[in-house]
Amino acid sequence: MTAATSNLLSAAEAAIQAKSAELRSTIAASLNQDTEPFLLQYVISELNEPMEDGVELNDEEKGEVFFVLKTIIASVGQPRRTIIEID
Repeated sequence: MTAATSNLLSAAEAAIQAKSAELRSTIAASLNQDTEPFLLQYVISELNEPMEDGVELNDEEKGEVFFVLKTIIASVGQPRRTIIEID
């Protein structure tokens, strides 16, 4: 491996780590603003665990499940609204 290739790989790894740190920071800030931050932290920890049969979700699948559950959690925490008012 040449020095230029090594430097390029190092720069790429540093960029990936910085992006990962930024993503973690964004997620942490989002959790602090949510109405159920502890429940969301639990969901995240469970998504990172393998399923009972040993299969692990890939990152895209984890993201999809997380956002569905996050939407459900946010919906349950909202005050009940009526769409149609009856006189």
